[in-house]
Amino acid sequence: MTTRRSTASHQSTSWWNPPCPQSTCPTHDKVVMYYCREDTSCVCVSCSLEGEHKGHQIELLSKSFRDNEGRPERTSRRLGLKEAGDQEKTLQDLKTDVPKKADVIKENIITIFKDIRRHLDLLEKKLSCELSSQEEKVLLSVTNLIEQLETKEKELSIKIRHAEEMCNMTDPIALLKDGRFSLNEMETLDEEVDLPSVEDFDEGLVAATLYKGLADVVSGVRRRYDVVADSNIVLDVNTAANNLDISQDLKLASYSVTQNDRPDTPERFQSHQVLSSRSISTGQHYWEVETEETGDFRLGVAYADTDRIGIPSLFGCNDKSWSLRSSNSQYRIYCNNVTTLLPHKPTSQRLAEYLDFEAGKSCLFMS
Repeated sequence: MTTRRSTASHQSTSWWNPPCPQSTCPTHDKVVMYYCREDTSCVCVSCSLEGEHKGHQIELLSKSFRDNEGRPERTSRRLGLKEAGDQEKTLQDLKTDVPKKADVIKENIITIFKDIRRHLDLLEKKLSCELSSQEEKVLLSVTNLIEQLETKEKELSIKIRHAEEMCNMTDPIALLKDGRFSLNEMETLDEEVDLPSVEDFDEGLVAATLYKGLADVVSGVRRRYDVVADSNIVLDVNTAANNLDISQDLKLASYSVTQNDRPDTPERFQSHQVLSSRSISTGQHYWEVETEETGDFRLGVAYADTDRIGIPSLFGCNDKSWSLRSSNSQYRIYCNNVTTLLPHKPTSQRLAEYLDFEAGKSCLFMS
C-alpha cells in the first residue's frame, strides 16, 4: 500500500507581529497605536503621516489584532499541518485496525483448521471402517475355505481307509459289488482350490476413498474463501505464437524449432507465448501447472489486452503481466520489467497459482 505524503511549505513569512515591546516609537517618541500591513510593524501617528510608512495601509492595532485572531489556524492549514494531522490520525487508526484484522484472520484460520481436523478424523474413521470391512470379508472367505478343506480332508480320509480295505479284498465279485467307492471319484479329489490372498484387499478402493476425502476437505476450504479451482484450463491456439506447438488436448505448450503456419491475427503473439482460452474477470481462482523436468519455461498471468508484438509483449516486461522464468536451473520473477532472482529451487514440477481479481493479487506456490 502506497501512502501519499503531503509536503508542508515551511516559509518564513510572518503574518503578524505582536504589539511592539516598547510603547513609544523610537523615532518620534510617540505612543505606538497603529499597525502597518505592508511592513508588518507597529508604528506611531507620525510614522504613518510623514515618516517612512507614509502612504502605506495603516490600521489601529486593536482592529488588526481582532482581524487576525483566526489567522494561526488558517496559516497552519496552509502549511499542511492539518493534513499532516489527518494523516497521522489515519495511520494511528490503521495501527489499531491492523492487529484487529490479523486477530480476525487468525480466528478464521483456527476455525478452518478445527474443521479440517474434524473432517480428517471422520475420514480416518471411514477408512478404518472400510479396512475392517475388507479384512472381515477376506477372513470370512479364508475361514469358509478352511472349513471346506477340513470337510474334504475328512471325506478323503474315509475314502482312503475304504480304498485300503478294498485293496485287501481277494474276492473280485465282492469288490465289484461294493458301490461306496469308484475310480471316477478318485479322479476328482485332486481338483485345485482358488485360494484367497492378501491381494484380495482392495487397496485401490482405500486409496480412492482417501483421495476423495482429502479433495473434499480442500474443496471445503476453497468454498469458505470462495476460491474456484480451475482444473480444466485449456490453451487458446488463436493466441499461440508460431514457434509454439500446442497439443491436441490444448493443455501442453512446447517450443518448436520449426515455425507453424498459423494465420497472422491481432490476437496472436509473435514470440513463444500463449494465453488460456478462458479469461477471468472476477472472484478468486486457483489452478496448478506442471512443467517439464528439464528445459526452460515461462509461466505467468496477464491481462487479455497485453501487447502481442515486441519486447513489451513478453510477460513481465510490462505493467499488465508477471511471469516466472526458469533458465539454466535458475528461477526469476519478472514484473513491470523488474527482475527478482529466487533463491528457492522447487523440488516438484507442479506449480500452483492463486489469483484474487478484486484485490489485484496473484500468488505462485512452489514446493
